[in-house]
Amino acid sequence: MSASSRLKLRPVKLFLLVCPLLFLLVSSSHAANSLFLGSAEAKAGGSDTLDVFLTTEKAFPAAEISLKFDPSKLSFREGSLTVNPQVWKPEWGRPIVSVYPNGIKIAFLSMSNLEAAIPKGERQKLFSVVLTAKAGIPAGEKLELEVKGMLTDAQFNEIGLESSQGSFTVIGKKKPEKKEK
Repeated sequence: MSASSRLKLRPVKLFLLVCPLLFLLVSSSHAANSLFLGSAEAKAGGSDTLDVFLTTEKAFPAAEISLKFDPSKLSFREGSLTVNPQVWKPEWGRPIVSVYPNGIKIAFLSMSNLEAAIPKGERQKLFSVVLTAKAGIPAGEKLELEVKGMLTDAQFNEIGLESSQGSFTVIGKKKPEKKEK
C-alpha cells in the first residue's frame, strides 16, 4: 500500500470514529427533558395501570402533564392517580387532576413548600393511572395514547417536554374468521 493510499484512509477512519461520538452527543441532548409511556394491556372491559416516566436535565418546581386518548375506546378511572413519592413527596401536596372527555391533565405545583421540585433524573417514574378499555373492542387492537407536558423552572420559564406516543393493547382471544364455502 502506497503512502498516498494510507493518507486517504485516515480521513475515512476519522469519520468513522467521529460519527458515533456525534450521535451520542445529539441523542443525549435530544432526550434532556422528555416523557415516556409504559405499556398497558387488558381485555375489553378490563383495566390496567399505565406508568408515565420523565427525564429532566435539572430540578423543576412545577410540571403539567397531559395524557390523551380516544374516549370511545378508553376511560380514566377517577381516583387512580398514584404519584411516585421519590419524585414528588407527599408533604408537598397532591397534584391537581383535571379530567376531560379525551384525557387527563395533571399539575404538579406545591403551594405549601417552596423547596418542592421534581428532581433531575433519567426515566424516573412520575406517576401511574388506571385506564379501562371499553367493552366490545376487538382483541389485538392497539389504542393510541399521547403524553405531552411542560416544566416550569424557578425563574418561571416554561420548558416544553418532548412528547411520547404509546398504546394500550386489548388482549384476549380473537374471534375466528368465518370461512366462505
